[in-house]
Amino acid sequence: MSTFAVGVLCARLDPDEIAVDGMVDDWEGIGGQTGGARGSTDARFTVRCATDGDRLLLAVEVTDERILRARGARPSASSEDHLTI
Repeated sequence: MSTFAVGVLCARLDPDEIAVDGMVDDWEGIGGQTGGARGSTDARFTVRCATDGDRLLLAVEVTDERILRARGARPSASSEDHLTI
């Protein structure tokens, strides 16, 4: 395991063990850190990380019953759902 942030461990995997395809099925069995709204099963997220020695891979699963989208070409970060890394 490798540390990428305080208290967060990344699983060490063989190259190409995880397909970068937008699906999280390859991440089964890899622990993650969960956060979000306290006392709610909504507005929650789980972050998982892995490394193959050359790449840092992140998977973020989000649960949210309401999707916020702003009108216009340049919505502000505070006006719609987003992820900042």
